[in-house]
Amino acid sequence: MRSLLIVGCALMLMSKMSSAQIKIELGLKCGLNISGLALSSDGKLVGAKYNNLNGFHGGAYGLFRLKKFAIQPEIIYSRQGQVYTTPNYSNLRTDLNYVNVPVMIKFYPVGGINIQIGPQLGFLLSAKGDLVTLSNGNVGQAILNQDLKNYLNSTDFSIAVGAGLDLPLGINIGVRYNYGVSNINKFSGGSNDTPSFSVAKTQNQVIQFSIGYRIRKIGK
Repeated sequence: MRSLLIVGCALMLMSKMSSAQIKIELGLKCGLNISGLALSSDGKLVGAKYNNLNGFHGGAYGLFRLKKFAIQPEIIYSRQGQVYTTPNYSNLRTDLNYVNVPVMIKFYPVGGINIQIGPQLGFLLSAKGDLVTLSNGNVGQAILNQDLKNYLNSTDFSIAVGAGLDLPLGINIGVRYNYGVSNINKFSGGSNDTPSFSVAKTQNQVIQFSIGYRIRKIGK
């Protein structure tokens, strides 16, 4: 309901902007992801250490700007997840591939500098990673490169906040933090063979550094 309300407000603002003279841009963007999975305390494997996973994102955006305000819907492929280490194994991975659809509301206080916030709905494409065996709560053997999609919900809801800068020649740069609000874990309680996230509440967390290029501009 919260996500529908935010998207509804964005669409109402867009409809009001359509009656005025607005600047429309279409472009492409890509960049670096630094991601992790926020695990509740009972979801962490005993003795495990969790680190960020470096990935990437890329896709397309549309910008609808009226003076100091704009709405920017996007369609973005995003590779994210985490790296973790158990007492017996190092560099175990969880690789998650999403198509994310953020709808950003942007405010331009000065020139091309902008502050942005908005909802993001993610659709899980695939999930690969490493399982470990559990015996009486103790971490045992690792089973590498398994399909983890059945452990996860097919959608993810996040709130995105960030800032950006529009540069000459249609180039723009930005940084954004996507905070996962929804629990992506389909199951509660562990199993004998478990990924790092299968015991309790799990949320995506992603920092993105992006560079974009405007391929089409309509209006002044």
